[in-house]
Amino acid sequence: MAEPGPEHACEIDCRSLVRRELFRPDGSMVNLTAGELNILVALASYMTRLSRDFLLDVISNRDPREISEHTVDTLIVRLRRKMQLDGTAAPIATVRGVGYALVPLQPTASS
Repeated sequence: MAEPGPEHACEIDCRSLVRRELFRPDGSMVNLTAGELNILVALASYMTRLSRDFLLDVISNRDPREISEHTVDTLIVRLRRKMQLDGTAAPIATVRGVGYALVPLQPTASS
């Protein structure tokens, strides 16, 4: 994976995926749940918009009775919170009527 530029709020280090860790540019670590990690890896791997149904399949190792589109939405909300840095928006966009996409962050005026 390419080295992230300063416009990214978080960096995915492949070596830390087993430990489910996400690192911010300041070096602070954010722990991810298995579901959060699976969704983030899917978004980063495909770099296109992914449907909620596809993301449900990504986390399908969970009990099917406990999974709904709301499960994906909840995991996305938690990921966004964990990926925010100094008030910047997390790089996960909602694609209305489809699902979600990982998008590059725009540099702020203070960057």
